Amino acid sequence: FPSHDRGLTSFIQLNMVKDLLVKEDQQLLFGTGLSGEVLGIFASGSVPGLTGFGVSAVGANIYDLIAACAAKLAGLEYNANMAVVNPVDYWQMVITKDKDESYVNNVVFDSQASILYVFGIPVIASTAVPVGFIGIGDSSYVMPMQREGITLRFSEEDDKNFQQNLVTARVEERILQAVLRNDAFIYGEIATGLAEITPAVTPAV
Repeated sequence: FPSHDRGLTSFIQLNMVKDLLVKEDQQLLFGTGLSGEVLGIFASGSVPGLTGFGVSAVGANIYDLIAACAAKLAGLEYNANMAVVNPVDYWQMVITKDKDESYVNNVVFDSQASILYVFGIPVIASTAVPVGFIGIGDSSYVMPMQREGITLRFSEEDDKNFQQNLVTARVEERILQAVLRNDAFIYGEIATGLAEITPAVTPAV
């Protein structure tokens, strides 16, 4: 069909490339570096470990957690310039309001680019990150590279395609990624991080 139905070919191309980019996100963030996978930036990222940063438990939210992670990285001479969350958490952040029903301070949503900034740090939405988790880091210590661009090929000669009148479509690319400093990236559960930065107050005797 590739030569006879351009509409169907375009549809397949669009969706296969989209699926490939989703897989690419998974690899760049969480790839193991083994068995043909690239090494993801959060594959060996440190757990939050934010016990030295404390905020009031009243109204504490993910914005406080981003500040705590940025502070931890700054203490290691890194500059937090990216955060990644699941789309569900992303849009929850966009609509978060304070007690006066105003959108929280120090948050900017660029509606034209559809990018959320928290304390100047761009927040990226990716389905590769599970709901309830967050990754944050210094992107200057990771170097993704594309060795071969995305290609889409159709073949009528795969296995029994000729006998069964089938066409096989294959999409692929070759990428690699160098993670220069593992401790420049923090990844963990949002609830765990919030528990660490809102220590329990010991009642006065």
